[in-house]
Amino acid sequence: MARLNDLARFSLLGISLLFLVLALWTGLVRLGWSATWLQSKLILDHGPFMVCGFLGTLISLERSVALGRWWGYIAPFLAGIGSLELAVGLPAGPGMLLITLGGFGLVSNFVFIIVKQPTLFTVTMGLGAGAWLVGNALWLTGRAIPQIAHWWIGFLVLTIVGERLELNRFLAPLRYTKSTFCIGLGLFLAGLIGTSAVPVQGN
Repeated sequence: MARLNDLARFSLLGISLLFLVLALWTGLVRLGWSATWLQSKLILDHGPFMVCGFLGTLISLERSVALGRWWGYIAPFLAGIGSLELAVGLPAGPGMLLITLGGFGLVSNFVFIIVKQPTLFTVTMGLGAGAWLVGNALWLTGRAIPQIAHWWIGFLVLTIVGERLELNRFLAPLRYTKSTFCIGLGLFLAGLIGTSAVPVQGN
């Protein structure tokens, strides 16, 4: 069982690193580098490769390791396989569905984590997972990437902030620190929701 867990971890880590390289390469091409061998569609998938293929898989893997349950690996597996489907040129629909299910799996993992450890940092990271799920679901229903990018950004911001809170949990917070943070968190979430109502153009 331990060997299977190690195999799963290193395989998923390898997939996430593959998408880091692919996302960086497509980003450079979008900046003007020449790569005639690179399909034009892959260039447009720079965002999904970075957010879903690399960071989504890696963050889900990190949480599944912390969770310590075999079913926790379902989330990074779905995100990684869905991203691979996009990369090899298969129809986008199934890949987007798998990535969305991966987001649902990450949210499910955080529900379990929050029940066991109801702290501000776990809730913050759980909200980040929820932002990723919302963005993925909107993408699946036909929204263009510029119209859902703020949800993906919210996923990354809330995850990073939650991890910083986790690292600082042994420090004595200043007075009103938590209240101020919660107000800022609420404003940030309100901004995410409000932005979805504003038409956005781009590619």
